[in-house]
Amino acid sequence: VQTRTAVKDIAPRLVVGFVAANTSLGIVGQAVRFANALAQAFTGQGATVGQRVTFQALVIVPVVGDGIFLILLCLVVVVLAAVLLVTCIMRVAVIVLLAVAGPLALCCHALPQTDGVARLWWRALAGTLAVQVAQAFTLVAAVRVFLVSDGTAAAGLTVGGRLINILLAMCLLWVCIRIPTWMRHLIFTGGGR
Repeated sequence: VQTRTAVKDIAPRLVVGFVAANTSLGIVGQAVRFANALAQAFTGQGATVGQRVTFQALVIVPVVGDGIFLILLCLVVVVLAAVLLVTCIMRVAVIVLLAVAGPLALCCHALPQTDGVARLWWRALAGTLAVQVAQAFTLVAAVRVFLVSDGTAAAGLTVGGRLINILLAMCLLWVCIRIPTWMRHLIFTGGGR
């Protein structure tokens, strides 16, 4: 079913579409700078002086005396870290694709029938940049709460040691890997609508 659209309805939309399409690269650049600054604000301070994070707590490396179970768990941490690295590379690739597709997608603001494509582009850009900020926030929250030098003061854990640190690192990496999936759901469902 086709609907008619009058020129008086399209004229303001054409102006918005033209301006948005011609400024899309600048918009993407500013959005990326803002997301980077926000992520840096979360991760810049790291852990406070009272919560000194040891390098051993962050990088789980099997040692000679570890049993096979701890070595396998360390292998799982390495695999999860590699998957997280791949998701970060994919996020950068998606941002590049969104920057390239920006002018064409934002031209879709000109017609009411194609406005959904432009709105999807805005949601995709915001969601892709929000992934970085959410992952930075998750990392810093976990470092400040769990991966402190003794492992018991901040989280109230009664048990510490390598096994707990490995399990916490696995959970942290799993949550960071799941964040893009959760954000993708928000992007494609229209923000819950």
